[in-house]
Amino acid sequence: MLYLAYGANLNKRNMAVRCPLATPLCSIDLRGYKLSFNNVATIVKSENDSVPVGVWRITEECEKALDRYEGFPNLYRKEYLDLTKLGLNQGMVYIMNYGGKAVPNKSYFDTIKQGYQDFQLNTEQLVNAVLEAYDYEKDAGRVIQTRRGGGRWR
Repeated sequence: MLYLAYGANLNKRNMAVRCPLATPLCSIDLRGYKLSFNNVATIVKSENDSVPVGVWRITEECEKALDRYEGFPNLYRKEYLDLTKLGLNQGMVYIMNYGGKAVPNKSYFDTIKQGYQDFQLNTEQLVNAVLEAYDYEKDAGRVIQTRRGGGRWR
């Protein structure tokens, strides 16, 4: 099965622990979606955008491990996308079940940033998604200080 990663599972070191049998194949731009943060990463439909994703070949055991890690089916659901226009078959992606925006902790962000480097992806969408969440929290009057599990954003 093909798995499309856009968050912490882009990070090859993380995936080596979670899914030792997963194989990174390539990266693609997934059209019609954009990256968003609600403490953790998700993608949301956005007609005029695209999000870079890493494509992994995973086993059934990998999928079960990812299900646990992603909080499936409560936090994230699975969607299966037709990738034939990109020269691939069907790909599975986890999408958060809840809306909203919140800045991720810095440690989590750094993990994703390393994944972008692992797949040689442009970080523009990643930075924009964090800024969007920051602006949302700022407009809502929330104070952004230290987040669970990570350092200060400064």
